[in-house]
Amino acid sequence: MRGLAKLKYIWFLFKPMWRYGKAYMIMTLIMSVAFQPLSQVVSTLLPKYAIDAVMQHKTTAQTLTIIGGFTAIIIVVNVIQQLMQMVFMNIAQMKVQVKILEEVNTRALHTDFKWYDNPEYFTMFSYAQERYAGQVQQVSSMVPRVLQAIV
Repeated sequence: MRGLAKLKYIWFLFKPMWRYGKAYMIMTLIMSVAFQPLSQVVSTLLPKYAIDAVMQHKTTAQTLTIIGGFTAIIIVVNVIQQLMQMVFMNIAQMKVQVKILEEVNTRALHTDFKWYDNPEYFTMFSYAQERYAGQVQQVSSMVPRVLQAIV
C-alpha cells in the first residue's frame, strides 16, 4: 500500500506537465513506444538478413544493398529521434517550465501579505520557484523510460 501512496505524489508532479505540455507528452510517448523499439528491431534484423544473404549465395552487390538498406533505416530513425529531442522536446520542455514558474508566481501574487512574513511560507515559496519545475521534468522523463522498459 505504501508504494501506491507514492503514486499520488508522482501524479501531483505529472499533472502540470500534462496540463501545459500535452503535445510534448504525446510526442515523448510516441518516441519511446514507437521509434525506440523500431530502431532496436531493425538493428536486430540487420545481421539476420545479412547472414541470410550470404548463406543464400547472393551476389556481393545484393548483400551490400540489403546491409545498406537496413543501415539507412537505422540512420533515418536515429536522426528523427535526435532531431525531435533537440528541437521539439527541448523547446517544449522550456515552455512548460516557464508556464509552471508563471503559475507559481501567479499564486504568490494572490497570497495574502501576512504569509510573506512567515518563514515557513517563504521557504516553501522559494523551494517551489527553484525546484518545482525541475521535479516535474524529472517525473515526465521517468514515464518514457518506464514505457521503454515495458515495451
